[in-house]
Formats: sequence, structure tokens, C-alpha cells
Amino acid sequence: MHPSSRTFDRSDLILAWLGRRKYSSAHKDLRNYHDAVHAAFTKAFGIDLDLPPMKSPIPNEDGLHGLFLQVARAYEEVRSPFSNYMCGTREISGIYQKYSQPLETAAIAMRNLHMMMLLELAELIWGSDSPHRVSRENLEAGGHPGWNAPEPADYW
Repeated sequence: MHPSSRTFDRSDLILAWLGRRKYSSAHKDLRNYHDAVHAAFTKAFGIDLDLPPMKSPIPNEDGLHGLFLQVARAYEEVRSPFSNYMCGTREISGIYQKYSQPLETAAIAMRNLHMMMLLELAELIWGSDSPHRVSRENLEAGGHPGWNAPEPADYW
């Protein structure tokens, strides 16, 4: 499939939203890029994941949006205890070799479950209020900044 014919679904919308949250305090280049990606996805899908839809006089009456935000925080908090290590002692290296792969596998499984929950909650909250898929052209028309994201490691 040619990249220009790719379509994007709500998981991509959620990942763009999570990216904006992740880089909200980062270097301005990273922050601005992820803000622009998020804005393009928000415009194309017509959904602001930060806010529940105004379907009733009492927003978020059923509490689903609050749960959506909680699941997003849980997704963001999943990490290995080795996540902040650049290097370690020989003893830490031995523990790392023993546990890092199973911990990373478990973290991936947890993030996948959180994403499944986020998608199900998005369907319950926003349902058919927006498209389920958008094209690359829709995103570019909405101001997508381009497909080559700045490399976070370049901003250390």
C-alpha cells in the first residue's frame, strides 16, 4: 500500500493525543510537532479526547469520560523499573539481564489492554459522532506537520 493511501483509525487518534500529553513539557520542537499532530487528528475525527461530548445537559453524566482519562493515565504509567537507567553496576546488569525482557513483554501486554479499553470507551463515549477512519489527505488538510517526527534523543 502506498503511504498516501493509508487510512488512520481511532487508535491513531488516541496515540496522537497520548503523544501530545507525553511531550507537553518537552523541548518546544517536540512539543510543537506533537501539538500539531494532535490538532490535525482532532480536526479530522471531530473529537476532542480531553472533553466529553455535550450529549446531555450534564456532561459526562455516566462517568465514562473520567474512566477514559484514568485508563489513559494507567497506559502512560506502565514502565519497567529499568526505564530510567542509562547504565548500571555489574549487579544491576545481572538483574537487568534476568528481568528486563519479561518486564518489557508484560508492559507491552498491559499497554495493549489499555489501548483496547480506550478504544471501547471511545466508542461508548463518542460512538458515531465522528468517523472511525480518516485518510492521510484529511490529516494533511487539517494541518498535519509532516510524517517525519523530531527524534526525542536529539534533544538531550
